[in-house]
This record gives sequence, structure tokens and C-alpha cells, in this order.
Amino acid sequence: MIVESPTSSEEIAAIAEEAYVFSFPMLMGYRACFASALVPSLPSYKAPLNEMQGDPVTLDHNFKDVISPNADTPYSGAVLDLRAEPMVLSVPAVTPR
Repeated sequence: MIVESPTSSEEIAAIAEEAYVFSFPMLMGYRACFASALVPSLPSYKAPLNEMQGDPVTLDHNFKDVISPNADTPYSGAVLDLRAEPMVLSVPAVTPR
């Protein structure tokens, strides 16, 4: 019979930190998906799952949903539900400006 020693407070802190670091990006990604595609009553709702959404405006200091790397660029996005099958995206050709 193997008897393990009790976990030290340092080990508990290290495990908690590792769990936080591992799960934080996943939870923030789900939070963004939840707020923008799953709950139409939220002010941050953009479009339902599997539907593209884009605004022809740039973001300003009032946008607080997700950190934006570029406030002077119009964005489009979609939350794709890939649980059942892959999605096939058809994108028009980009022409030179």
C-alpha cells in the first residue's frame, strides 16, 4: 500500500496557477462566442452561429467586448459551430485596390 504525503501549499498554488494559465484563453474565447453569437438579448450580440457579421464602421473607445488590435479597421467575423461537421467557406476573389 502506497501512502502519499499531503500536498503542500506550494504545490497547491502551482497546480492552481497552471490550471488558470491553461484555462484562461479557452474561457475568454468561449465568453466572446457566448456574448456575440449565443444570446441575442445581450448588447454585444452580432449574429447567430455560422453566419458572417460585419459592420462598415471602425471601433472607438466605447468598444469593450474584446481587446481590438486595430481600432481603425472595420472587422467582420463569425462564430462557427464545427461540432457536427466542417464548414465550407466560399470567399470572393480579392482585387487590387
